[in-house]
Amino acid sequence: MSDQHFSPGPAEFAQELDEKVSHTKALVEQLIKAQSTEKRDRTFEVPSGAQTDGTGAAKWVVFESPQGFEFRIYRVNINAINPATGSPYTPAAPYTGGSFALYRGEVGLMSLIDFAPIAPGGNVFPQISTEGEDSAAVIRGERIIAQVIGGPVSTQIGCVIKGLLRAL
Repeated sequence: MSDQHFSPGPAEFAQELDEKVSHTKALVEQLIKAQSTEKRDRTFEVPSGAQTDGTGAAKWVVFESPQGFEFRIYRVNINAINPATGSPYTPAAPYTGGSFALYRGEVGLMSLIDFAPIAPGGNVFPQISTEGEDSAAVIRGERIIAQVIGGPVSTQIGCVIKGLLRAL
């Protein structure tokens, strides 16, 4: 991850996302190996992303909690690259069409974890959702799936979830 402060274009966004995903997978593998000799919790930021199609839709697996572990989601941060500027959307210039949802297991009514916008016509990108200890979604051996409907077309979408991974 670079400390530079610039707005990445789609190619740089995809490359940086790939690097972050690879790094996170390596950390999860290290934690699983370490569980045989020590018991400890680990806070993770899990980056993921996808590109919307010609209708502004995308669906992807954000993270899969390993068997024997639980992942408590405390923060969800989503954004997209504005096709008009090549930079991420900002609170001053948000994207307000469509919707974003995060699901446990499979996409369905009873598996919804989080969504945006909170109010009709509200911001979809950027969006940050934070949960406390008592209200954090707990994922045990399941996939976390993100879905965008009616978003900006052919656009890179980024999602970062932060949570606590612990052995059961």
